[in-house]
Amino acid sequence: MSEQDGVFDRDPALDERAFELQGTFRAVLDCMARPGEVCCLSITDAYEVEAKRCGLFPATLMLADMLLDSGTTFCMATMGFEHAARQIASRTHVTPAALDVAACAIFPEAFRDEGAASAVAELTAGTLEQPHRGATVIVECSVLLGLDAQGMRVGSASHACAKSAWELSGPGIDGAAHFSCDRGDVLRARVARMDEFPCGIDLIFVDGFGHIAAIPRSSACREVESWDM
Repeated sequence: MSEQDGVFDRDPALDERAFELQGTFRAVLDCMARPGEVCCLSITDAYEVEAKRCGLFPATLMLADMLLDSGTTFCMATMGFEHAARQIASRTHVTPAALDVAACAIFPEAFRDEGAASAVAELTAGTLEQPHRGATVIVECSVLLGLDAQGMRVGSASHACAKSAWELSGPGIDGAAHFSCDRGDVLRARVARMDEFPCGIDLIFVDGFGHIAAIPRSSACREVESWDM
């Protein structure tokens, strides 16, 4: 800041980060408003490098930066990602919390099957008096396929991972929406919770290429054999 004019010098790096997170916020709003639709975040080189250090996907780190702050709570759903949890806390000033009370949780790509399903069962659904306290969950995928806003097939797929197909219905969906991913463990556990709206959990699926798709608590989902893209 200059002593003469009292104006703070702007930090170009912080300006760029703010612009990136505005785009992330817009993409998440779109995905929540249109469940099952796949959007793509613009991943920068800086996020690629930082996410690699944390052992997470770049999109996961972008969502954490956008969602978390000093007024909320967070939990890494599994052990072995303590460094990532510390980095996220340092970046966002979020308060660490136990899984069953955390406002936000991250399920890394390697955290799967019975462990992931059990963790989903622990997540808070909020209460009728405070439904907004239901957890938001970032779930990393190796397979995430669906339609974008233009009806084009988008996403990514690893032939090494088994995927399942899902049909969604509810607010924001004209009839039914469909997508595929390799996180049937999380989705089946979400169905098994049998939460009643407005309580429940919000899921945001991300892959390693910046694709994201959301299933808000207002959406019903069921597993199907396949769907025609």
